[in-house]
Amino acid sequence: MDPIDQRIYFTNYGAGTIESANFDGTGRTTVLSGLTSPYGLALQFASSDVTAPSCALTGIIPGPPKQIQVTAQDTGSGLASISVLAVTNATVSIPPFPTGTPTPVVVTATKTDQTLGASVTLLVADVAGNLTTCDPVMLDVIRTNGKPVSQTVSDVPVLENQVTVHNGAPGLKNLDITVNGTKFKVTALGDNQETTVDVSSAMVEGNNTITLTAYGKPGSSAFVLIHD
Repeated sequence: MDPIDQRIYFTNYGAGTIESANFDGTGRTTVLSGLTSPYGLALQFASSDVTAPSCALTGIIPGPPKQIQVTAQDTGSGLASISVLAVTNATVSIPPFPTGTPTPVVVTATKTDQTLGASVTLLVADVAGNLTTCDPVMLDVIRTNGKPVSQTVSDVPVLENQVTVHNGAPGLKNLDITVNGTKFKVTALGDNQETTVDVSSAMVEGNNTITLTAYGKPGSSAFVLIHD
């Protein structure tokens, strides 16, 4: 049965009555109803759900306080857990949800010190045991003097290959994004403009280094997120 391989195993455990299973097509048992045998039967359900949950940045709240929203979802066996592996300069709110839910769950990360960068690493697991990590990084890039201002982020996973710029007011005029030595230019930015740059062509397996160089008038700024 596509996409979930559903199998039923029957084992002799002595005389008695157990129940038969109906499935909803997503790898979850939904209804049990009568099944009788003089030898006794035990039912085991196995799912071949091998697709990891999704975890993606879905919301930016410039604040203050600055916040991001990350949405996790699994439409196969359903979500089992969302946990925080690491967090820097942020608080993380994970709403309660029932085990096995296919419904999206929105996690909110809020910067603690608005003048510093922040990061969070989430581990998302589904009922079948598949895992996904997401590691969004939040940075404020501020032009404070007459020279270009740079910030560097190291150890960026290969999947975190989207750079979203939420320009301030006053905002930056230009932003250089240098990924492992390859430069991507974001030019002619307007106040409050939001734009996303795909830097996957410069990313490599393992850890990556991303440097952001800001150009604009003193005091101009942008809220920048590195995410998948």
